[in-house]
Amino acid sequence: MTRYRRGEEREDLLVQIAEMYYEGGHTQDEIAQAVGLTRSAISRLLTEAHQKGIVEIRIRRPLRFDSILGQILVERYHLLGAHVLIWHKENRYEELRSRLGLAAARVLADLIRPGMVIGVPWGKTISAVIDALDVSEPVPVRVVQLVGVLGSGSHAYNAQALVERLARKLGGEGVYLYTPFIVDSETTARTLLNHQHIREAIAASAGNAIWPCWASARPMNGIPACIRAGTSRGKNWSASGRPAR
Repeated sequence: MTRYRRGEEREDLLVQIAEMYYEGGHTQDEIAQAVGLTRSAISRLLTEAHQKGIVEIRIRRPLRFDSILGQILVERYHLLGAHVLIWHKENRYEELRSRLGLAAARVLADLIRPGMVIGVPWGKTISAVIDALDVSEPVPVRVVQLVGVLGSGSHAYNAQALVERLARKLGGEGVYLYTPFIVDSETTARTLLNHQHIREAIAASAGNAIWPCWASARPMNGIPACIRAGTSRGKNWSASGRPAR
């Protein structure tokens, strides 16, 4: 019978009790008898094990969707599909982004087929989708960069970095758009569009593709000229369901 010993072996005791309770399925009474302590002492030690990080409790809340609102969005914005995640925790933006990434990753995993083209813009939410995406085997797809590069300070969420990560995770091919996201004039944009590698990247965006769709409550007016592939697909929408120009 294992007995309680003080001093340096306390953490070993915490681990032992936690394993017996959480992994072995023993009751606190059974553990108390095995280690020679009272049941209340076992309860306190389990609390201590949690406080010290020896035991970590994770709650996985199932993803829930609002199918009615999803259908409204499909009809108003003329979408092929919409998945609206139900969320009730205000001001928990990091957690919300993680949940959105998980939800979108599951949808994406169901849609991906060999030979498809997947268009990737930029942003932290897209990064969360790639982090959460789980595939059991490589899928021969082309991952195409949809927008140019932002400032150097946002490298982790730039489209180029995201394309590279997603292509590596899927075992597919990355197609890159080597241009800035914003240029100073339409003339500069047209000059860049004449480069062969940019034309090839834009051409790669055609065909059997999956594109992200964004909804905005405010029209996107007054934005400088941008370089992006598939401009007809990368639409901005107003709250009334009309394309924002």
